Amino acid sequence: MKQKFHEPRWFGCARSLRPVVIGVVASVALSVSGPSLAASEPTAAQQANQAQDIPTGQLPRFVVPEHYDLHLTIDPQKEGFSGEVTIDLNFVDSRDLFWLHGQAIEVDSIQLNPAKGRSIDASYKQVDSTGVAEIKLDKAYGPGAAQLVIKYHSNYNLALEGLYKVDEAGESYAFTQFEAISARLAFPGFDQPDFKVPFDVRLTVPSGQVAIANTPALKEKDNGDGTSTVTFATSKPIPTYLVAFAVGPFDVVEGDDIPASQYRDRKIPLRGIAVKGKGKNFDYALENTASIVEALEGNFGIPYPYAKLDLIAVPDFNAGAMENVGAITYREVLLLMDEEATPQQVRAYKSVHSHELAHQWFGNLVTPVWWDDIWLNEAFATWMGHVALDIRDPKDEFRRDLLSRSASAMSTDSLASARQIRQPILSSHDIASAFDGITYSKGGGVLSMFERFLGREAFQKGVSGYLKERSWGNATADDFVAAISAQAPEGQKENMAQAFQSFLEQPGLPVLETSYNCETLGDDSIFQVRLTQHRYLPLGSDGDYHQQWKIPACIAYGNGEERQEACRLLEKPLTTWLFRGECPDWVLANAQGAGYYRWNHSGEEWTKVLAVASDLSPGEQIKLADSFVAAFVAGGINLTDFLDGAHILAQLPTRQAVIRAMPVLTDIVEVWTDNEEQRATAQALLRSIYAKPLAAIGLKSVSDFDQASHQESLVYFQAVVMADPVIRAQLLSQASAYMEYEVDGVEPAQELNLSLMDIALEVAVNEWKLPFVEHLYARLVESQDPVFRSRITGAFSGAFDPAAAKRVRAMVLDSKLRNNEVFGIIFSQFKEITTREAAWEWLQENLEGVLKRIPEWAQGRIAAVGTDFCSLEERAQLNDYFGPRINNMGGGPLTLANTLERIDLCLAQRAHYQADFDRLMSQ
Repeated sequence: MKQKFHEPRWFGCARSLRPVVIGVVASVALSVSGPSLAASEPTAAQQANQAQDIPTGQLPRFVVPEHYDLHLTIDPQKEGFSGEVTIDLNFVDSRDLFWLHGQAIEVDSIQLNPAKGRSIDASYKQVDSTGVAEIKLDKAYGPGAAQLVIKYHSNYNLALEGLYKVDEAGESYAFTQFEAISARLAFPGFDQPDFKVPFDVRLTVPSGQVAIANTPALKEKDNGDGTSTVTFATSKPIPTYLVAFAVGPFDVVEGDDIPASQYRDRKIPLRGIAVKGKGKNFDYALENTASIVEALEGNFGIPYPYAKLDLIAVPDFNAGAMENVGAITYREVLLLMDEEATPQQVRAYKSVHSHELAHQWFGNLVTPVWWDDIWLNEAFATWMGHVALDIRDPKDEFRRDLLSRSASAMSTDSLASARQIRQPILSSHDIASAFDGITYSKGGGVLSMFERFLGREAFQKGVSGYLKERSWGNATADDFVAAISAQAPEGQKENMAQAFQSFLEQPGLPVLETSYNCETLGDDSIFQVRLTQHRYLPLGSDGDYHQQWKIPACIAYGNGEERQEACRLLEKPLTTWLFRGECPDWVLANAQGAGYYRWNHSGEEWTKVLAVASDLSPGEQIKLADSFVAAFVAGGINLTDFLDGAHILAQLPTRQAVIRAMPVLTDIVEVWTDNEEQRATAQALLRSIYAKPLAAIGLKSVSDFDQASHQESLVYFQAVVMADPVIRAQLLSQASAYMEYEVDGVEPAQELNLSLMDIALEVAVNEWKLPFVEHLYARLVESQDPVFRSRITGAFSGAFDPAAAKRVRAMVLDSKLRNNEVFGIIFSQFKEITTREAAWEWLQENLEGVLKRIPEWAQGRIAAVGTDFCSLEERAQLNDYFGPRINNMGGGPLTLANTLERIDLCLAQRAHYQADFDRLMSQ
């Protein structure tokens, strides 16, 4: 499932900047509250009596599924659907009670049909709010085979999980989103990844409508009653969370078949599926799919595993995308592009599409046994998605994006409350927490580190062997680590496995305190590098400083234009590395930037390495910038030296390094200041840092993605954070022309830069207040264009005037806004100090309505609204309100713990640098 990557501001670094991809909210998959559970949920007393027996984690394996026959009747115009599921079971022993999953489902009939003998009557009862259902047989059965037949009905989900409906332009459509534990909302079954079996699917739908499933349709029968039944081919073994179907009056765009390859003697049928009228914008996505599939096949040495490939553009979808077998779903903005598509939109398509295609091997062909190894899906798809694009288009530097993402994950990983990559999953809270930047971006960064250390060829061989050995089955982290460690040199295999485990099985990240000295021994010149490792901790943290890793480290050092690299597994708290040769001008503890660790220097050595920063590789520049900023956050650099360093970083040629200091500079302006006068002073003092690189790009449209993305980040920082009046005036001119909105004193632009339009609209909302908000809203509700709608809903982040802010908060509960459009509004209202108090009161009054737009398993993430708080009073308010509620909100405990810790760290950082800040303000 697409998380990513471009994380929402509230989900990544505490005070991060606008994501660079318009409309792509991470696949945090925020949605739902389903139909009432009143008819099937047990009472509190019943739950208490059964609590010790109900398997709320993994189901026991004394009854296991071997095949599903699933027949659903789906009419998207109705309020609900019905179904019949036949599950082939194997009873390992004799019993009269077992469990499976089903949530918000009304069972009409249920019986067990043994392989031999008479049918056995049975009863079905949901016994836990997470969807555990008890099956009670009238008499014991087993061991042996049997079929469980359940007829049932339910309502469509109202908030984008399970089987849900979307209405657009007078038409209705049904879609599915089953990851992680939402298949149980659509049909009763064994809804966990280790139960991986074939499916036969039939869909009865209104005649003339299109029905789509994981496999090709074999036949369609006219039922003579205004419906047709479509029968699909039997699937390969798949877990329930990868089952998918869609029904509606779709545009079906036939793409060119993906041609046979050296790994595959068959063609792959390729289609684009869009709601009525939107299929015309599928050309780019379809034309650029085959080359990614071929790059993945070549890297794995394994053919695309499935019979067909459908790309489905979904109008309302809270995940960025979902890797369903053979029927991948995406937000429309990622697939549907016209001639005005920006470089950022094209880049987002490539990045997300490659990620989802990589899942067809990682996660689909080989599936984790349990959710504690979901990183085997998401970290691998993150890593491999970038690798495949690097193979396909090396000039586009997708590996650079991978390194930047791993650096971004270090912000969350710095928290004492951070979770480990391979986190034990004991409840639905843990499942919800597993879909985050630690799994995706840290996981991808750790894989990149070991790939660099072992060598690409050896690492690729290990990955391919792992996939081939486990094809069509399940695997654990131990299986993968064994496959990769087998590629290490003789004598190092066990150490390599232990090193991998040290990054998987504990939270946090190491920092290498780095120093070196030089001397002469006889005729030889030697120098000695000392690397001392401990856990990286920011100011105010109570984490375990003495934590240790086995680190596959590579260092670089140089004199003039000459440089050298060396790699070594660091197994001790202190490593002394001896080199022969001339004393270097500088030492860098993360060669090529591939290591998932930070490093720190003394002040003098920071000066040396910053002096050569522009000559380093792009990956080194990214990790240098990250480590320098991290040293400041940890209290190791004073404010004056940090600002001097920020000026140097701002001039680097690698955009991902240039922006690394922006979150801290944003805090200085927005959090450390106490009033508008102080904020204006700070803005005036810091505005110059990025003035020169922005002037070099300008505000006119650029076709190159790297330039366009860099331009967008710089413009957002200068116009929104630093309130540069000249840039804001140019953006207002853009907004006036784009929205055909006349304002006295504003001359509409003659040429539009669509890459900057979301920022221009946000600035315009901030300047033109309620009248412009109403103008945008009127245009929003009459449009079905996903890019246009995304720009408008993003613009509401600039509503800080009280009347405008009140209006946009009301939109959160407005049915004319899609579920995936409202969360940026909520969190932006908490980001700005002038709207925070009113937003806090509004949320408490409307929490129930907000939660109805979030899936039950992820509702606790709403506690992240406090990410930008930085006072004891705000901390107490957040904890007092969410503390008593959070255990009943999916994924909530970790979110609240992370958020409260971020507030503590903000307080500690501000207190530590208060004197430095006061001196800055007095200049």
